[in-house]
Amino acid sequence: MKHLLAAVVACSLVTSTFAQGNFEGITSISPGGVSGLFSGTAGWAFQAVGGFEVAELGVFDSVLQEAPIGPITVGLWAENGTLLASTQVSATSWLVNQSRYTSISPVALAGGQIYFLGAFRSTGFSMSTIGPGAGGSFVTTGNIQYLGLAQNTSTAFGIPQFEAGGGSLLYAGPNFRVPEPSSFALMGLGILGSAIFRRTGK
Repeated sequence: MKHLLAAVVACSLVTSTFAQGNFEGITSISPGGVSGLFSGTAGWAFQAVGGFEVAELGVFDSVLQEAPIGPITVGLWAENGTLLASTQVSATSWLVNQSRYTSISPVALAGGQIYFLGAFRSTGFSMSTIGPGAGGSFVTTGNIQYLGLAQNTSTAFGIPQFEAGGGSLLYAGPNFRVPEPSSFALMGLGILGSAIFRRTGK
């Protein structure tokens, strides 16, 4: 009975992890906005509505196609300034909807906590500011509460800071993605479920 209970608990934990589904931080952007050249680290801030794991960091493809061409570094920070993950994204990274992504070691985000996402390239990069007054529009996943623009004008890669009055605008540069569970993980879940079924059937 103890083994069965342990198996049920394990199955519950695995299932809750997989229940996060497949989503992007910014699910879509519409044409428009004001384009400009950015230096430093620019992006946006958000609050996680529920706990989930970010496994990919990305950049909108439109940014990677604009001159100057080259890889862009994307970082994810906790509110206290701790860099949780960073990676480089290029025009050859895999494309999902409107963004290109690179895998990172999964980072668990806690519900109710604030995080910052930023993009950086030492030579600067071109991207659009989207939202009321600037043009265009954007849609976020229901798994986050969007908090607004963030930028760090330092020439070094670093956590971006809130910009006053930017709560309804988006720097359409960085993005993140929570992918679907791997087929291997799902197979493991199936085996675990089968083991529980056999156990209860005795």
